[in-house]
Amino acid sequence: MKFVPFRRFISSLFVILVSLQAGFSGQTARKQAPSAKAKKGAPASAQKKAAATRKLGHIKRAFVASSDLRPMAQQLLENRTPQAYQGVTYSKGAYILQMLRSLMYDDQAENGKHDQAFIDMMHDFTESHRNSPASTESFKAIAEKHMSKQMDLQRNGHLDWFFNQWVYGTLVPRYDFKYDVEKGSGGAVKVHAEITQSEVDDQFAMFVPVFADFGQGMIRLGQVEVVGNSKRKVTFNMDRAPKKVALNYYRDVLER
Repeated sequence: MKFVPFRRFISSLFVILVSLQAGFSGQTARKQAPSAKAKKGAPASAQKKAAATRKLGHIKRAFVASSDLRPMAQQLLENRTPQAYQGVTYSKGAYILQMLRSLMYDDQAENGKHDQAFIDMMHDFTESHRNSPASTESFKAIAEKHMSKQMDLQRNGHLDWFFNQWVYGTLVPRYDFKYDVEKGSGGAVKVHAEITQSEVDDQFAMFVPVFADFGQGMIRLGQVEVVGNSKRKVTFNMDRAPKKVALNYYRDVLER
């Protein structure tokens, strides 16, 4: 089953998480992300990719920490951080939803209902706040009701680790990915992958999705947990050789 990105749908849900802005502690970035411009007359896909890259740059600038300790509101309104306020209050909320969706994605689900947990969570959130105000903590409580066992990293039924990193924190990981294919008998292969996570603290943890292309587009193989500045090795057993294997192909996890 293909893992179809639906960031456009996620972006339309940012209104639901506008209340999160009060809890955002992201500071401004020191570096300007490279701009991406599609040439005039370029294919629609190239233009969409360029637009997505520019938007991702705004989000990264809003996330990355600086040494400036002045009030965040003052920093965000300065000319040296254009669109940072929008990136923190709107785009960041949408990206957090997308990362939760990736974490909740059930690779083994039958009948193609891979996103059912995420869909149930969003329905629960909207119904629970139909006649009441939402907050960061109320959204977190709903997410904890629907999280998978794998997401319970602290074994306490809470998502403190995720919210501390992505809602209240400012760290953005960098990933490096290497792999090789070992041929077996009968066409079967083993893909040995190595994932490196860097530029975070020792407690920073994330599940990063791995994809493979067998000739009909990218298919999600699963997600791999990486903690701190470290390398993680994993092996995928396959019945045929892939054309390509990639980490975080659809950028479902924010990275540098």
